[in-house]
Amino acid sequence: MNYKQNLARPFLSIEDLDRSLSYVIANFDEQGQVIYDYLILNGFSVSGFVCPYSSDSLSEEKIAKLADTASFIITRSNYAPSFGETLKSLKKLGATKLLDPEWFFALKRQNTDYYHIFKWADRLTERKDGVVLDVGANKGFTTLALKQFGSRVIAFEPAPPVFEELKLNVAMHKDVRCEQFACSDTAGFASFYLDLTEGSYGSSLLSDFQEKEAFTEVKVKTITVDEYCQRHNVVPTFIKIDVEGFEYSVIKGMKTLIEQYTPPLVFEFWHNGWNSENQSMFEYLSKHYQLLDCEYEFDAHKYFSLRGSWLAEQQVKGSSNIVCIPKNRIR
Repeated sequence: MNYKQNLARPFLSIEDLDRSLSYVIANFDEQGQVIYDYLILNGFSVSGFVCPYSSDSLSEEKIAKLADTASFIITRSNYAPSFGETLKSLKKLGATKLLDPEWFFALKRQNTDYYHIFKWADRLTERKDGVVLDVGANKGFTTLALKQFGSRVIAFEPAPPVFEELKLNVAMHKDVRCEQFACSDTAGFASFYLDLTEGSYGSSLLSDFQEKEAFTEVKVKTITVDEYCQRHNVVPTFIKIDVEGFEYSVIKGMKTLIEQYTPPLVFEFWHNGWNSENQSMFEYLSKHYQLLDCEYEFDAHKYFSLRGSWLAEQQVKGSSNIVCIPKNRIR
């Protein structure tokens, strides 16, 4: 399987940083400034930065000298070079300690999808000692951030190579449990379409991916959230679901949990995916929850009921994160 692993190990938390090393920030712009302030505030050594539009940027010679002793934190940038180009150039100069600050920066910048998910997780988890479920954890960008809203996080990720990365990325965190299951409405095995081109950022159980060249079919274990929670005596205090269009199957597999405990949850919804199933999902959830768009906080049930069919017909690209607020929590 020709899986393209992310060669920059994710920057997950201060526990992952080594105080014996110094740090170099590459693609220094808004993201870089946030990371720089964080490192300085916490007493870490910063050797400099790599920035194409600054005369103070480290030269290639200095980068090569630091390659063995420094870790390079590569941020996303609105300007050239791209993350991938920076990664390649640093590797060419001998840098091997490469970090990706994706999740950390998402917490700090207010116009990111992650930020709005975590905003609602904070609002809706009155107790921060419960169990949080990360359904569709991918490589752990959201998993480690969700730790702050509970005493434990259970991360579900079915894809074999992605699951291995997830385990590596959370290995230092004993309060995170990784489960190699695809959450669905039945337990057993299913075909999973793995994105080999982008390192599985878009992988799914949806058969829509079957004919796409970039996707490889693998068999994965499936489980329902209800079955898992009953088996492990878990009542989650918050659930995040991001499974690339397969959300309704996850919801159908947790009806007992919803109807008995109504845990707050957030799920991703594709704008071009409105169909009878998604309509049924919104109708079902609206019996137990108020559904709001995470970012703009409008009535998502009413909006997509009026506009969803048109978005699907026009194949409008884009997605929204929908927060489900238990009706017994609405004042």
